Amino acid sequence: MSTHQSMHEMLPIELWRRILSYAVADSPNDLLLLARQTSFSFMKDHEWIYSPLLNAGRGDWFIRTPEEASKLLQRSSYGVKKAIILVSRAWRIIATELLYTRIVLERPGHLAALLDRFQDHPELAWWTRSVSLYPYLPTTAPVSAAVSHLIVRLLELCPNIEHLCVAFYLDAHPSSSIIQKLCTTHLQHLKWIIPRQSSLNLIRSLTSLKSLRTLDLQITDSDLPIPIASPPSSCTMPNLGCISLSGELTEFVNELNTWHCPLLITFSIKLPVDVSTQKACLEFITRHARQLISLNINSVTPWNVADLLRDSPNLREFGFNPDWPISKLIHFPHDNLEDIGLHEMWYGFEVGQGEILTRLRPVIAGAVRIFEDRTITQITRENFPRVRRVRVLDGALLKALYLNGGPAQESVALCDGWMKLSEVEGWRLEDCTGTKLGLLP
Repeated sequence: MSTHQSMHEMLPIELWRRILSYAVADSPNDLLLLARQTSFSFMKDHEWIYSPLLNAGRGDWFIRTPEEASKLLQRSSYGVKKAIILVSRAWRIIATELLYTRIVLERPGHLAALLDRFQDHPELAWWTRSVSLYPYLPTTAPVSAAVSHLIVRLLELCPNIEHLCVAFYLDAHPSSSIIQKLCTTHLQHLKWIIPRQSSLNLIRSLTSLKSLRTLDLQITDSDLPIPIASPPSSCTMPNLGCISLSGELTEFVNELNTWHCPLLITFSIKLPVDVSTQKACLEFITRHARQLISLNINSVTPWNVADLLRDSPNLREFGFNPDWPISKLIHFPHDNLEDIGLHEMWYGFEVGQGEILTRLRPVIAGAVRIFEDRTITQITRENFPRVRRVRVLDGALLKALYLNGGPAQESVALCDGWMKLSEVEGWRLEDCTGTKLGLLP
């Protein structure tokens, strides 16, 4: 009897299935972790990576985002599963199941081939829990309308699918057929790049997905007319815990404002300059403020941070833009906030586009630097007794700091003041990789 056979006899197949699922990061709770570790956690670490191929073969550093790291992890998981298949006949059965549990496809043609496989072997589709459709290289070019029919067919063949990510750009009409099919699933996690013209249809269809736990949408604009909406009706989303929105959100947010989400703990939004949409977002946040643990607002137009923190006493993470003209950061000490994320900050360091903007608009640049300094100097132990770290979130800004060798000479004194404040107050000033700000490769 071989060693592998002995091992299989010692443990039941169900236990081996559980052990190997953890080995390839397909554990029962991993789908929710996958959803949260990308767009939802704005404090997730970026990573410096050295590539010998950059800089004309002389080598250089680049920054890998959490989303890119997640894709890389999923690709490497395939290699582990294929290796397990070769171990023995018993492990081949388990690994084949795991191979189809979480699927990542980078070309529409791969999806067509997968569906043909499912058609011939329906039992494989039964195991599928997660499908992610990512273009290998980021692109905004729309794919063929036939892809939407393939996605609909995928949802028909996979009755147990829980996590769907569509990162290909689809036009409005093809998206509508997918939306109709979504209503018949038990989807728990949805990530989608969707055209604005379909967003209203989507949100009204989502109200039937009572099992939905995480929602991550990027809504793109186009030249097509926006449909006229009938008055929205209120609904309860009993399991929705995480929402992340970006793009052209006007129609979507107006409908979202009729939702009640009793389990919502994470809300992240990236807004264009749109005061009416901002007002609708504020109403939604205010209604759910007391239950929020993480709130991230990436917006050019200013928000009243002191009111937000007053209304959200249980926040542990808060991201905002210190370029806003904030005179008062809080009304009274916030006892639970631990992590603070800072968007933008280009003016403060005067590198990259910040250096260009300073030359073009020196008066505005000077005023924004005053706003930034006034905001950061209010991050004290008196105001935030539990604060642990303050993070500059923009990866492009960190890259510009690397290329410049640090902040511009005119901003060194300002940045040094922030570093000294962090040491005195006992919190850590970080860049988006989690490294102490100023430590560059």
